[in-house]
Parts: sequence; structure tokens; C-alpha cells
Amino acid sequence: MEECIASGSTLSYFVEEALGHHRPKKLFLFPVCASLEGLEGVYTVCENHGVELIPVYNAALVQVAAEGVTLPFTDLGLQPLTIVTHHFYHDLKERYQGTPLCWVGDIGDSIYKPEDYLLETLHDMFMVGMDFDREDFSLWSPIVRSESFLSRMEASHPELYKAVGKYLTP
Repeated sequence: MEECIASGSTLSYFVEEALGHHRPKKLFLFPVCASLEGLEGVYTVCENHGVELIPVYNAALVQVAAEGVTLPFTDLGLQPLTIVTHHFYHDLKERYQGTPLCWVGDIGDSIYKPEDYLLETLHDMFMVGMDFDREDFSLWSPIVRSESFLSRMEASHPELYKAVGKYLTP
């Protein structure tokens, strides 16, 4: 398997299916940012098949939040059991102003529905009280400065537009 953007349950399913065709002694997993829950699922599958799982730690092993910030989904942020490198922790703490905001995000939405993803991200930032004065919007996708995006935000989230619109208009 090459690079993969998947939930822990998707990866567990893939590993279960793959082990039905080939059973290595060891399985090396290189997660960029993986949920602890996802790794536990893959570990269980490997253990049931007598395969040693070796996750190669990169930047973070993330505890999934019990509740999302604004949506009824779970978030991957700085939760108590999240394991991150010292440097990455301080970068996240500064970037997200100490809030529990999800910093992994829905990669699929960011690729296939970027306007939805950006609107949800801005709304989450607003709901957790992040200071938009500290945000560098020049680094954001140009989509957030488009007339269609700003009109959509103003119509669907007028309070958000009032708080952040001034940073996105020329």
C-alpha cells in the first residue's frame, strides 16, 4: 500500500483483507498523523493474525476527541492523550492559540469540497474564540477571498462573516 488518506477503520479493513492474501511477520506503518484509536484497531487485526505491528512515529499519534468543536463529528486536536514531538506541540499550540481545534481536518473535503472545508474551518475557529487578528490570511487559499465564497459565508454564517470578512476582502 502506498500513501493513503484513511480513517483507522478503513485501514483496519484494508489490513484485514490484505492479511488474508499475504501474511508477513511484521507490518511497518508510517502514519503522518494517525489516531490512537485507528492504530489500536490495526494492532488488534495484526495481533489476531500473528503479525507484529510496528508503527513508525512521525509527527503525531492523535487521541480522537469525544465530540467535535462544532459538528457532531470527532476531532483530531491536542487532546490529553495525543502524542506529539516537542517542536510540533509548540507549533500547534501557537498556531491554534491553545484551542482544541482539529488540526488534521477532513483531507477528502479539503481536496474535493474546498469551499465547504474552508468555511467549516473558519466557523470552528470562530466558535472556539480564536483571535482572527493573529491569523495570516495571506497563507490561506485564494478561495477565501473570492466573491462567491464571501457571499456564501455572509448568507450562511452572518456572525462569522462579520468577524472575519474584513480580513478577507481587499
